[in-house]
Amino acid sequence: MKEFPLVSVIVTVYNLELYLGDCLLSLTGQTYGNLEILVVDDGSTDGSLAVAERFAAADSRVRIISKDNEGLPLTRKRGVEESRGEYICWIDGDDYIHPDYIEKLVGAVLRSGCDSATGELMKVCGTTGCVLQSPGVDFLSPEEFAEGLLLDKVFAAAAGKLYKRELMEGLVWFPQITLWEDFLINIQVVLRRGYKGLCVVRDTYYYYIQRSGSMRRDRVKYEYIEDFLNCTEGIFNAAERTSGMYLPERAVNMAYRHYVYVRILSNPWLGDKMLSRAVCNGLRDNRKSVGNMMPRLVRWATSLYTHKSCFFIVKVLVTLNKWGNSLSKHYGSRSVKYSVPAAGEDKAPEVLRK
Repeated sequence: MKEFPLVSVIVTVYNLELYLGDCLLSLTGQTYGNLEILVVDDGSTDGSLAVAERFAAADSRVRIISKDNEGLPLTRKRGVEESRGEYICWIDGDDYIHPDYIEKLVGAVLRSGCDSATGELMKVCGTTGCVLQSPGVDFLSPEEFAEGLLLDKVFAAAAGKLYKRELMEGLVWFPQITLWEDFLINIQVVLRRGYKGLCVVRDTYYYYIQRSGSMRRDRVKYEYIEDFLNCTEGIFNAAERTSGMYLPERAVNMAYRHYVYVRILSNPWLGDKMLSRAVCNGLRDNRKSVGNMMPRLVRWATSLYTHKSCFFIVKVLVTLNKWGNSLSKHYGSRSVKYSVPAAGEDKAPEVLRK
């Protein structure tokens, strides 16, 4: 293993003219120098390409790849195909990272022998933020990582994680899945035979910028959720290794959980008979797995889901569980607020309030 392996940072871009400059500034200013920075433009119609060209002219490590608009999964795939690094790290073009982010992640994987690493995820609103991450651990075994993904206790985001290149070989991409697609990437990684786990590096930050229009949160159709469920089940069925925790029905129930969250919290009650039937069938067919995988509040909500008269109670139960998840994912107290440094600024976030 080389002391300073080449890292390919793949920046996915679609109409991010106002944000891309901060992202690229944070990358060209990294303390780790052996980088190639691939800006994959997914057919932007604004000035994003001009921003990327300005950085490419000033730094030879920046390379631009322009393509027709195909969506995030195929944009990430194209970046992997064009990359040359021993390690790969995706960055969303509207986010940015701390100056020592790549250096600390590379150091962690080289010291530990892990195949992947992640830093702290800081959710940024304006100039303040709060740190989000899995509970205070420095390492997740493959089993812990998989369980955390299924139970929604570990952030499934692919952006900000450093992956050994071999983990990307043979990866199945799902261009039709544009919501929860990160879960499909990470569950394939964790099910790889020989995968060694995830390092969690403290005190270096991925700044997850909150902006209007960054993610589609409108009505999710039943057919889309069914497609996501089928993709998930297919991954588990084709997994290189299986054990008690890798049963396909567990993945199915994770998808049912998404049904409840998205359809109840994001949409009015519409009496969706297809969805109601799917949830009831899942409860009947996988009752034991539901009991193991779903939190009690979600199990109660799901059992009441098909009864229109109970909808208000269902919504309260799901909302309470979602709040509980937010607290469990929050590193430290929910009241901790930070002053977030600007892109490229080499100083740690400052605590504003505890």
